[in-house]
Amino acid sequence: MENRITKEVVLEGMIPEISQARMTFQIELANGRKLKAPLNSDLLGSAIETLNGYRQGFQSRFSGKGIVSRVDGRVLEIISIDSIINRLKIDAQLDSLRILRDGWLEGGGNAPPQAGIEWLGSRFKTHFQTKTPLPYLYPAETGGIQEEWSLGPHEISLDMHLDTHLGVWNDLNLDSDVDHERQLNLDEDSNWDWLAKQITDLGGQQ
Repeated sequence: MENRITKEVVLEGMIPEISQARMTFQIELANGRKLKAPLNSDLLGSAIETLNGYRQGFQSRFSGKGIVSRVDGRVLEIISIDSIINRLKIDAQLDSLRILRDGWLEGGGNAPPQAGIEWLGSRFKTHFQTKTPLPYLYPAETGGIQEEWSLGPHEISLDMHLDTHLGVWNDLNLDSDVDHERQLNLDEDSNWDWLAKQITDLGGQQ
């Protein structure tokens, strides 16, 4: 049986190099592996923005089509890239949450507590290293924060309650349809260490 399939892929990584002459660029994954991808003119600006932030660890989400191993799910080759979403650094994302006020969601929705936002920012700085893929942060209607990662076939979310510092981790593998859930007390350093390791390991499997 053919061990390679063509499918839609989502990758998290950085751009260390662009060739405007060849209209190609490299995506550097969390494990340091690099994949060459074609670059169309519509995405050139987003790619250059990511490239300029390479030394600061600026990451983006790349969606497109690739050739994937049936054996371990790794992306072996990129055929096309349809979108590049440049991710704001954690500090910038937290700033966007700080300005929210009660009623931010069409008159409803509780604003995240300021003390909880500051606590979350300090936890990221303590436990997430440069190569650990960063999440996208979204406010929850109840005043919490949802963190999301797309790492290969893994769609990961962490629903955080900023008043109790409790979280619910969910990892859905889209290839196998296997769903894992875990309760986390994020006042405990061991749970942050577990979280960072899970994210780093899954990022390295892309």
